[in-house]
This record gives sequence, structure tokens and C-alpha cells, in this order.
Amino acid sequence: MAPSAATATATATDALLRDYYARRYPVEALAWLVSRQGDALVQREWALDGAYYRRYVTADDAAALRGVLRNAVALKAVHIGPVYSGAVQKPAPDADTRLLFDRSRPARKELLFDIDLSDYDFLDLAGGPADPKALSLEACDAAWPVAGIALLLLQRVLHAQFGFGEFLCFYSGRRGAHLWVLDERAMALDEAGRAAIAEFLDLGLTKCRTRATSSHRVHVKNLGLMPTVYSLFEAVLVGQMGALDLQARRSTFVQRLALGHESMHNLEEEASRKGGGAAAWAYIRSKVTKQAERLPKECGWFVARLEEVVLAYVWPRLDFQVTKGLNHLIKAPFVAHPKTLRVAVPLRRGELLTFDPSTAPTLGDPGAHAALDARGGRAEGNGLGDWVWHERAADDAATPMDVDVEDLVPASGAPPPKPPPRAPPKPPRKAPVATAPADDGDVDATIAEALEQARRSDAHRRHVTWAGMPLVAKAPVLTAQEEAERRARAWERAHGRVV
Repeated sequence: MAPSAATATATATDALLRDYYARRYPVEALAWLVSRQGDALVQREWALDGAYYRRYVTADDAAALRGVLRNAVALKAVHIGPVYSGAVQKPAPDADTRLLFDRSRPARKELLFDIDLSDYDFLDLAGGPADPKALSLEACDAAWPVAGIALLLLQRVLHAQFGFGEFLCFYSGRRGAHLWVLDERAMALDEAGRAAIAEFLDLGLTKCRTRATSSHRVHVKNLGLMPTVYSLFEAVLVGQMGALDLQARRSTFVQRLALGHESMHNLEEEASRKGGGAAAWAYIRSKVTKQAERLPKECGWFVARLEEVVLAYVWPRLDFQVTKGLNHLIKAPFVAHPKTLRVAVPLRRGELLTFDPSTAPTLGDPGAHAALDARGGRAEGNGLGDWVWHERAADDAATPMDVDVEDLVPASGAPPPKPPPRAPPKPPRKAPVATAPADDGDVDATIAEALEQARRSDAHRRHVTWAGMPLVAKAPVLTAQEEAERRARAWERAHGRVV
């Protein structure tokens, strides 16, 4: 009996993956990445997802790693874990916890952030009526700008508030992206420090899961990012993605506002009559703002509510455990997604909002190898360093909330060194001179340029997007009081205080 079409496709996919990992996977680039801070490659944990999932794999060098991949059975993906304090080993189930300090354990790892578009409840990524449970690759591609927004905001806050300056971003291959923070201080963070940063950055949602909490809104305003949030929502989600083009999406947006005032009883109806999504958004924002100004005692809270709903669309939604867990594994760069065969390639900061996932190198395509080389995946491994985002702080730059990351790094056993003598104050200058980032220009300029490109995007892409807005509760929620306490604890830990 002849094999079915599905069987033939699976066989061809397995052959492409086997050949890619055995011969073409850029192990040299990967070895450079994970040892660039001086860590021994043999102390890094690897995991292989193939015929079975195998953790605690090690390799002495890039050539040995290639051999490990070549010998793996039905390999579909490679995952990266932490750097161990000694030899990589599986914890013994009967180990005496009193002697754990004497055992090799996870000690260091890059600070990682996972953006998964399926975590955004307003995005409809389903495959349509024929297969509503499956993900549509076209829908994931159309929703990519949401991931780009999250990456831009994450990088900006991590640099401005924590002083991190080296970043590397990878497309995941289907429905998201990974952001790596490569600084030595980030490598040295323990789980408590990583959790504090994740809580500082993550979106806090209300009990109904339709908008950000008031405490999160205040948090973003203190960071000085609310104007940027509005600009991204208007230009990218409304302008580029058509988030309010359809009547159902406008209705959902108005319902999320929940403005139970008689002056707003026809807001949904009036918004539905507007000629396009941009016009509907302009009307909603104008009416809400004017009513709040006209009746500040009764309706002054309308503006805050609008900000909370917009934040729910724009602010990053993190996989908390990926960021917190020192022992948590993540898919390695340049892995080929087993369902799409797209390679997880690095991205420039300037292309985050305009990147087209369908252009990623895809196994089996004629130009896949050349495209991989162009994206830092050259066989000799010397191209990935060109894709690192280098960010330097402006001279004497002041930030709304200055977090001392050194307080988040676990103390060593040795006594702390004496602080150096304080330098004399600098003479006043007429104007501070900002140092430009090494690679891609100022973050604000990058955002402005990307927004301008988004405004000029093709109208057809806006109308074919699948970014619908069903309301689905997914996770346990916190009350307003619990959310405020959670945010306060994260802030205390970020400043090195014991709660």
C-alpha cells in the first residue's frame, strides 16, 4: 500500500531536519554565544528533543556538539540550559540537602524572555472553521507586530531601569520571539533577582482579564512610557494590523472599557458607524477624553480606563517561569521549528515592527542556506556577533526609577570589597551629550522610524489579518489589592530589600 500524503510529508520533514542538524546547523555560532563571557562550553547543559527528551547533555567544543547532534535519533529541536558550577549532572533524588553546597548546580545563565503570541487573548490565531484548534501560520505571521512591540518595550525598560546593554533577539520559528540579555550582571542573577525583574516587567491584568490594573497603569506612567504605548497602539495595532477595522473588534474594545455612564451609552454604536479602524479609534479617544474634561468628578476616571485597556493590547506578556528559572531550558538559536521548518534567526532592533516571518530561512527552500548565512548562521560561526544590540547609557542620564542590579546578584562567600573613594563632582556643563548606541541608533529614533514604516504599510495586509479579539480567561487572577501587594514586593526585591 502506498504511503499517505501525511506520512510522506512527515518523512520528508524528518529527512530535512536530520540533514540540517547533522551538517548545516551553525554549532560554531552557538558555541561562541554561550561561551562569550568566558564560561567553559563543557559546563553548559544541552537538551535534545527527538525520539525521547534527553537532558544534561554536554559537549567539550563545537565539534563535539556537532557529533552529539549527528548521533541523536529523530532530532527535532535543541534546547539550552544553564552553566553549572562544576560538571553538568542530574540532581540525585536522594541527595542530602545539607550537602547541596558541595554539589555542582546551575550557577549562571543569560536573562531570557519568551514572547508567545498565543498568550495574547485578543489575537485569533486559530486555523479557521475547518480546524479551530490548530494554529494558523498566516495568522501568526499577521500578528507578528504584537511581538515586535513587546520586544521594543522590554529592551527599552531593561536598559533604562536596570542598565543592561547587550541584547540578542531571535524569531522563534512560528508564533513568537526570544530576547536574550547577555550582560555579565544578567548572567550572575539568581532566581530571586530574575523573578523580581520579571514581576517588574510583566503585565498585571484585572480580575476580568480585559484590561491592565490601575497599579500597572501607574507603574507604566512612572516609567514615562504611556505616550509610547499610545503611539504603538495607534500606528501598529490600529493602523498596520487593523485591530479596529471590523465591527466586532470595535464592539469588543468598547466593551472592555466598561464605561457604565449614561453619556457613553451610544459609544459602541457611534464607533461602528465610522469608516475605518483609525476613524473609530479617533472617535473613541476623543469622546472619552472630552467627557472626562467636561465632567471631571463623574467621568474623570474615563481616561485612566482607556489607558488600562490600551495597555492590555500593547504591554508585553511574559512567560514568567522562562525568565525566573535558572534551571529552565529554552530553544536554542537557529533551531528549525519542526512544524514550519522555519529557522530561529536573529533580528535587528530596527526591524522588529516590520519583520515578515515568512521571509525567515525555511528548510527545503532553494535559498535557505544563503538566507541563514545572511542572518548570522555562517558555518565558521563568526557572524552572530554582528547581531548583538549594544546599548550605552547617555552621560549622567536620569531615569524615572533607577534599580541597582548589583543588589540582585547573589553575594559570594568572600567579604565585599571596600568601595572606591568617591570621585569629585563633575563641573556643570551647558548641555549633556548623549552617547549613541553602537549598532542601530537611538531607541527613540528606532521606534519613530519603525512607526513611520508601519503607517505606510500595505492596506491589504491590514484587511486580511486574523487578529480578532475573543475574550478567554486563561489563568488565575489577582484582586486589585493582591496585585498592588505583588507589585510592591517586586519593587522591594528589585531594590535589594527583604520583604
